[in-house]
Formats: sequence, C-alpha cells, structure tokens
Amino acid sequence: MINVFEQPVSSWDVLERVKELVREEPKRMAMSVELVRKALQSYSDHAPLGYPRCGAVGCIGGWSGILLQMVDWEGKQSPVLADVAERMGLDWETQASDFFYPVRPGLHWSYKADVQTPEYAERVIKHIKEFQQLHKRQLKAHMCRIGPEDPE
Repeated sequence: MINVFEQPVSSWDVLERVKELVREEPKRMAMSVELVRKALQSYSDHAPLGYPRCGAVGCIGGWSGILLQMVDWEGKQSPVLADVAERMGLDWETQASDFFYPVRPGLHWSYKADVQTPEYAERVIKHIKEFQQLHKRQLKAHMCRIGPEDPE
C-alpha cells in the first residue's frame, strides 16, 4: 500500500516522495502511457506478470496525483495530469508539459524505452532533481491541497 499524504504538503515534498517510490521499486516507474493502459486493462485480482503487486505503473504526474489523493487508486483511475499540475502550482505550458511528458533521450513517452529498470528509475530521478533545482523556490513555497476534487 502506498502511503499517501494526509495533510497539505509542498510540491517539493511531493516530488521527494515520488523519488523515494521510484527508488524503492523501479518496476513502478514508466513514463509511458502504453504501459499504464496495459496494467489497468489486464488488472484483476492478481497483478499482471512483471508488475508490482498493486498493479500500479506510473509516471511522475500519476504518482503525484495518487500521493495527493486526487483519485482513489483502488478504483484503478489515473489522475488527469493537467489537474495534477494545477494542484502542484505548475504552469502547464511552461513547466508541467515538459516535466510530465519528457522528450529527452532515455525518458521519452514510449514503451520502447527500458522502463521499469533500476537504470531507467535513476534517469527519472535525475529528471525530477533537475526540475526541482530549476524551480526550487516555487516548489518549496507552494502547498498542495490533499484529497479529491471538490464536487461542483
């Protein structure tokens, strides 16, 4: 079970926890929508072969949304990345789009990369660290609300 945040936390701290998750179990990290769909479509009472027991394979934005309790992970629903960006105080056009959908070598949004490996996990962690350093003041100052979207 993933320990989600229970009270407001800075965007910096959310990314620190994502880095911990990636390092703890590299099979949980794939900047690949194709792998996420594969995991969710084939999920039943047992995780698909090669996936973590909970069946989760996520990207940075997905894990951030789960940690912030924006979705009920038991319902197998992925958070909308634009909503995660907003919750974390990130501008979609200038920050979040490239951060959540990286096109750099080794992190591209493709199932063909060596995702879910320790080497790939370290590249994702490096990507997060670079983003944190670039936006350090903003990430540490912004406090994220915890919980699902308010019903309208």
